[in-house]
Amino acid sequence: MLLTKRDQHIVRQAICLAEGMRSYHERRRDSVFPFPPFQSITLTFLARDQMSVSDTPSSGITFNDTGETNIAGDMLGRDKASATTTGQGNVVVQGSNNAVNLTIQEGLQTLTRLLEQSPEARRVLNKYGDTIDVVSSQIKKLGDYKGLHDDLHEIQFGCYDLIEDYAFAELKRAANRRVVENALELLTERLTDAQVRAARLPFRPRELDWLNYLSEAHAHLQATLSLAPDPEIFEIAKDALLRALDCGPGRVDQALFALAKNLPLSALTDALQHVAPALGHIPAQTFNVRIFELCLAELQHMDRRLTDLCYAHTDWQDLINRVRPFEVRLYAATAPVKAEWAALRADTKRLCDVANPPLTILLEQAEGLVIRVSGCCAEIEQAPANDSEALREQFVEYRRRVGLLFKRIDDNLKAACDQLVKTATEPLDKLKQQLMS
Repeated sequence: MLLTKRDQHIVRQAICLAEGMRSYHERRRDSVFPFPPFQSITLTFLARDQMSVSDTPSSGITFNDTGETNIAGDMLGRDKASATTTGQGNVVVQGSNNAVNLTIQEGLQTLTRLLEQSPEARRVLNKYGDTIDVVSSQIKKLGDYKGLHDDLHEIQFGCYDLIEDYAFAELKRAANRRVVENALELLTERLTDAQVRAARLPFRPRELDWLNYLSEAHAHLQATLSLAPDPEIFEIAKDALLRALDCGPGRVDQALFALAKNLPLSALTDALQHVAPALGHIPAQTFNVRIFELCLAELQHMDRRLTDLCYAHTDWQDLINRVRPFEVRLYAATAPVKAEWAALRADTKRLCDVANPPLTILLEQAEGLVIRVSGCCAEIEQAPANDSEALREQFVEYRRRVGLLFKRIDDNLKAACDQLVKTATEPLDKLKQQLMS
């Protein structure tokens, strides 16, 4: 038995509401509305698209003949979503995936629909039209920067890493030539994407040297595979790729993180919070208003997390920038380093012990990394002052572990930016269109 469109929509909203409630309680964050802890909820159809929400014990999510939908708390943490029907026409839904994305997308789409029924809510939100436009535009730029990062990542692993060790003579073999042809094909696609994205972003000409290097590499790889190939041209192509990858990712990531740090997401949540009271006056829309409120709570949480990650990234990047020159002086042994190490160690411990927010909460599975960095600091502090070799070995381990922790922060920040782009771009566009209509 196939689900009707209405049932499919209600299944989606039911999962969204339940997952949002679970996510809210797990984080123990303040929200725009207080939900009590729950084992399960029941959504009862009062009439078409009208529902009431109450606590109840249940097992699974089912639509039955009385029009009642049950969501069990013990089923809300699963990773995948599925919907099946029984012989009696009941619909059973098990689990869901990507709850945060679903909550935000569904909430913004629900708000767009609610504006059609509330002139007052529309009037309030219209005051913040410029804010929504700016945030939407900035999120799109964030998506372009992340796209450039991914383009360069693919060029490194799918192009340069494949051909860097090839000698020109090896291209006489058909299999090796195919490798270079595949690398050129990928470079052609990613270069085109990168040129389009870069044209939309506020780069200064000198900040796009890496893009010129990619174009140069592309032209020389084409020449390498021509009827009259030249070994020198092949080496020039590889050198141009290397130069692009030496400077491109750093400049793109620097711009990405600068935009993320100054993203006015809090202005968007403030605007949405002002419209929330007006939605409460819409008759028989309690369920949809709850969906919107959950969306607002998730956006506020995402804003806090993105801000915290940006500041953590800045702090640890500054530390990394101090570690490298310190290591040079440590190995050169041209100047006393004890006082400098004391300052470096104190700042490292401060960053590991920071309580607002603790890294072990901000980052997934980072507790071991933080503990090991702190441990390295203690080991260096206890090293004999006259044993320079032991000190250097322990410092190498410290530097390695600091690098791993910074990479974890870097990866989490990029993932948070990617999640925001994928989650909010399209719904905000539709919301803008609704306000302009």
